Amino acid sequence: MKGEKDLLTVQIQCQGPAQGLTVTADSAGMSKDFRELQMWNCRQMQLGKLDVGGALGLGVMSVIKDMGLKEPYVGQIALQTGEIAEDLTYYFATSEQVPSAVGLGVFSRCGRFCKAGRWIYHSADAIYPG
Repeated sequence: MKGEKDLLTVQIQCQGPAQGLTVTADSAGMSKDFRELQMWNCRQMQLGKLDVGGALGLGVMSVIKDMGLKEPYVGQIALQTGEIAEDLTYYFATSEQVPSAVGLGVFSRCGRFCKAGRWIYHSADAIYPG
């Protein structure tokens, strides 16, 4: 996102216990989330990894880019794994044809979410060929 007023929204509609979520971020990286269920238990798998795929289940991910044009750009995919970083990587490869890698992480202690982090890498060759 290049413009100061650009917004990116990722919306997940799903059939799992989470029932869906929406995250909006601005060009400065500030974000906020809206969950269909304010509280939902996400099982922990080995080594403290959360079972996000189990919480989401089958569903659809929509990526909405509002860049101040007449209409926002909307891309959509069926969830492949329910792991949000993996599904965003799949979205970039299939919908935008940009080889990418996405990482998301959540630190929780005693069942409470404390911190979260994220990164996205887009291949410069795909964006700026030659």
